[in-house]
Amino acid sequence: MTAEVGIPAIILAGGLGTRLRSVTNDKFPKPMAPIPLRGKSHPFLEFPLAHLKAEGFTDIIICIGHLGDQIRRHFGDGRQFGLTIRYDDAGDADTARRIWGATQLLGAPKYLVVCGDVFHPFGLGEFIEDFCRHPQWLMQLAVVPTAGDISANLALGPGCEITDYDARGVQGEYVGIEAGTLTFRDTIFEGDPVAADLSLTANIYPSLIAQRALGGKLVTQPFFDIGTPESYNRFCQYAGAGHAQPVSWGTQ
Repeated sequence: MTAEVGIPAIILAGGLGTRLRSVTNDKFPKPMAPIPLRGKSHPFLEFPLAHLKAEGFTDIIICIGHLGDQIRRHFGDGRQFGLTIRYDDAGDADTARRIWGATQLLGAPKYLVVCGDVFHPFGLGEFIEDFCRHPQWLMQLAVVPTAGDISANLALGPGCEITDYDARGVQGEYVGIEAGTLTFRDTIFEGDPVAADLSLTANIYPSLIAQRALGGKLVTQPFFDIGTPESYNRFCQYAGAGHAQPVSWGTQ
């Protein structure tokens, strides 16, 4: 199922990637970490972009930061990949400020946001449709069940309204893990320009929870976060086994 027409996608790709420095050596940004396939390396970011394109999201803005010019040089305006790509560089601003900056360039009523270091191949069209069925929610997060040694960081009510969020861990009858994909209505940023240190997790989530305006969509498909060398290697193995393809393969 493809995306609702006209919803742009924002990719957060400006982090420092400190935990992945044994791979990047601080020579390229984390989303450009090389994924070896068939004797050639492809930047990790090509994989979430391929999924976005397959799901009907072709209007993309990439929020760059640390070494972001490398991302801009590789992907350009996106035409060679069948995409329209623009960029916003907010320096070392926090996540919510980066997203706000992207909305100022796009001017849409709803947005999809994905993390540039996460690959999560689930149905984005259904995700958007579920959000549209909850007009009381201003934002909806993709939520996966807890697994292994990863602690739950959010709690959900019976109707999938998120009732608590804490990166250090939460407890409750219904808990899960934020998976790095969200959708939101532009009204969350009404008013004056936001501060550079405005954070999704520290500021936006608690505010929306207090308003009962933050929802969750349970997703069963596993996701890959390349934030550590171990998780990066897991994705390399996953892609090497043929389970994911880079966006450049669709243009060859």
